[in-house]
Amino acid sequence: MQQQLLQAQADGYSSCAVALLHSTRNSSQELQLEQWLAPLGFEAVVLSHRLSSQPRLVPRGQTALVEAAVAPVLGRYLRQVQRALGPATRLRVMRSSGALAAPELLLAKDTILSGPAGGMVGAVAVGRRALAAAGLPPQSIVGFDMGGTSTDVFHFDDRCLSNAGGDLVWERSPATEIAGLELQAPMLPIHTVAAGGGSVLRFDGRRLQVGPVSAGADPGPAAYRRGGPLTITDANVLLGRLPLAALPAVFGPKGDQPADGEAVRRGFAGLALEMNAVAPGISPERLAAGALQIAIETMAEALRRISIQRGHDLREALLVSYGGAGGQHACRLAEVLAVTRVLLHPLAGVLSAYGLGMAEQRLLLECSPRLPLRPDSLPLLRQRCAELEQQGLADLRRLGDLAEGATGRIGVRLELRAAGSERGLEVAWLPDEQGVEDLQRAFSAAHLQRFGYLPVGEDWIVERLLVELAPPAVVGGQAVAEGPGWDAAPLAPTTPLWLGEAAGWRPVPLWQRSQLQPQQRLDGPALVVDATSTTVLEPGWQALVLADGALLLERAGAAAAGGGVDQAGDRTVELVEQGPDPTLLELYNHRFAAIAEQMGGRLQQSARSVNIRERLDFSCALFDAAGQLVANAPHIPVHLGSMGDSVVSLLAAIARGERPPLASGDVVLSNNPYNGGTHLPDITAITPVFVPGLGDSQAGAPLFFVACRGHHADVGGITPGSMPAFSRSIDDEGLLLDNVPFLSNGNFDESLWRQRLAAGSHPVRNPDQLLADLQAQAAANRLGVQELGRLIERHGLAEVRAYMAHGQAHAAEAVGRALAHLSDGSAQVELDHGAVIQVAVRIDAAARRVQVDFSGTSPQHSGNLNAPLAVTKAVVLYVFRCLVGEQIPLNAGCFEPIELIVPPGSLLHPKPPAA
Repeated sequence: MQQQLLQAQADGYSSCAVALLHSTRNSSQELQLEQWLAPLGFEAVVLSHRLSSQPRLVPRGQTALVEAAVAPVLGRYLRQVQRALGPATRLRVMRSSGALAAPELLLAKDTILSGPAGGMVGAVAVGRRALAAAGLPPQSIVGFDMGGTSTDVFHFDDRCLSNAGGDLVWERSPATEIAGLELQAPMLPIHTVAAGGGSVLRFDGRRLQVGPVSAGADPGPAAYRRGGPLTITDANVLLGRLPLAALPAVFGPKGDQPADGEAVRRGFAGLALEMNAVAPGISPERLAAGALQIAIETMAEALRRISIQRGHDLREALLVSYGGAGGQHACRLAEVLAVTRVLLHPLAGVLSAYGLGMAEQRLLLECSPRLPLRPDSLPLLRQRCAELEQQGLADLRRLGDLAEGATGRIGVRLELRAAGSERGLEVAWLPDEQGVEDLQRAFSAAHLQRFGYLPVGEDWIVERLLVELAPPAVVGGQAVAEGPGWDAAPLAPTTPLWLGEAAGWRPVPLWQRSQLQPQQRLDGPALVVDATSTTVLEPGWQALVLADGALLLERAGAAAAGGGVDQAGDRTVELVEQGPDPTLLELYNHRFAAIAEQMGGRLQQSARSVNIRERLDFSCALFDAAGQLVANAPHIPVHLGSMGDSVVSLLAAIARGERPPLASGDVVLSNNPYNGGTHLPDITAITPVFVPGLGDSQAGAPLFFVACRGHHADVGGITPGSMPAFSRSIDDEGLLLDNVPFLSNGNFDESLWRQRLAAGSHPVRNPDQLLADLQAQAAANRLGVQELGRLIERHGLAEVRAYMAHGQAHAAEAVGRALAHLSDGSAQVELDHGAVIQVAVRIDAAARRVQVDFSGTSPQHSGNLNAPLAVTKAVVLYVFRCLVGEQIPLNAGCFEPIELIVPPGSLLHPKPPAA
């Protein structure tokens, strides 16, 4: 090994990361390796146990790798800065956690997202100040930082995160994935999406698409005079939302020309001409407005995702918009989110730097006691807490930040988790005042808020103890909120602005921000410009100028979203016959997929088993009233192609009178391989979607369905894991559920289910874990039902139904087009045990249809080497989806041009009770 390391040095490697499996319990071997590596001359040797107390090897090793790569570079830079500043200057560095730290206590891994963290600190500071200045109570603050290539979003709940002393207690994520690496470092919960001013617009023949490709700074948008493509920035230029007269002459190859409005108009005219070949009547302005709406929906879904995953409601929040492009979209974004207040600070374009000035110096110390939450554990926890506090105070005194005898402010939090789970939740703890029952209540409340149900079981573990210290005199100060200087030519009092198809172009007031006075009110529509940003005040919005120059925007009235249940009757058929609007088609693809992704996030967060939580062996999807797949998250293909058959099986059982009609709050479970299942560990949870007044439990069938399928660790059977190698019958493989109620009207009969799991000759081996994961699936479905309901509220039942059908038709058409490039063929494959799979593919290019015929395939196997029909169908569906040379959603439409022939009783369509 020594020779290999020396060769690595010769090849240019200068740092070494060490990560051993059990080093968080016993660090002696990592320390021995450090001593052994010392003479070899590496610039940095990083030990994983010094970076994280968490047991998981892979993320701990990846964190050590990042530290080894970044620490030497960061250290050299900070030493250079300190030398330039001199010894009299006290240098402090921003961390991803939103706090400042002395270089002596800094780890490089804690600085990776320090820039966005500064933006969040600044946004929260100006948001809280604005609420106080307006006489409003503390409330949630959501941040929206839109730049050229991407947008950062966050959710901060002020009402939940202030301790008894009034200090902010930031909610932090203990781990974050960056560039494919899971970094174990406390970070503010900031999410980035690929939607910015430079997001490129294109038309794929059916849909208008925005991003994720960005034009970047060079060539940049078409308006930059460098031959760039059409972008979101150009859409704002075309619609008058970015007045050319307010932009400096910094464009073109030499950076000395004005923005090119004519190139923008030509580009949109050409793109509109392409789209009119499919959907006549689309003007360049309508096209640009649609592109803006797609970008806004993408950003809105990111905000919904981070809020919903933490159990927060956005509707009462204050939206703080910052970044160069934020003000152009803030009102529209707020309308989509049903938010009624928006704040735009005069330093919005440089709010990350402003937040750096507002940040406090804090020490974050932690340990992993992994003790059961019992009264006899509390003395040890209090002792550990005191030790961490003394360690932190000693560090602050050593650095000169705390006088001898003085104490810093302290906040203590515990991460609690259920026994058998590795996913915990943090709760505040007052060591001298709160006992076990207080912590149990706090954990149950946090679990209910985050996941929508109370935790299963009563055995809880204290996974982490976290202590946060800050000196009384913080390093961060009160930054002065003065906007940047701007020597702009006088602007006209009005500017033309596109206000939609009905209103068209209208002259609206154009304000320079420097002209505005405190307490002045502006009515929308209007534009406000300054040196770093443009704010579009939409119709129905009013702006109040605060004392520090910030604009507090409020929606004048709770304007109806135009959605809800259609009072004039169901217009679904009419909207389907009209054909899809290319912009709406893309919007609904995003909307439906986003709901499925949110369901997946909820399931992963709340699941207890490694299969679902870590291996991500689960899938979530939406289905129409007939049980046909509408949209899915990018999960397991064999699940997504077969779950629809499980929903269809449930509907058929109801039609035959084998089970009662569904009601709101029901959750039905199925894993039957002969009715849409794959194998018994894969359990599907199906929930109907009802809308009050239409399709309710008294009036008729559900309007839609949501479902998720998860691979459970054990469902009984003759071997642990429920996948026996030598099973001869499905009965050998475990518990078979065929449309069995799990929740009825939202109620769960735990005793009945425990009896069911304990029944039979080979019962479930870990019923607590199975029930916890099933509750997680039910919670994911509940979230899907809520979000579909909100979608209907915003856009109307008829439109939602119509674009489910349009999305399926679009997928069918795309597969049909792909068939024109394929030819007939056949194949035969002999498997290891001698059975044969035979397939013939016959394509009718004129009709755009294909027949996939598995006739000639061997009879079903006497053992367990069979594939259920739903799996066969899912595989065929996925193959043809992959043959489509464009991005389309995987839905039931992909299967519409396909005729599948699979002989019953064959290897690919076995009859019960085959294994």
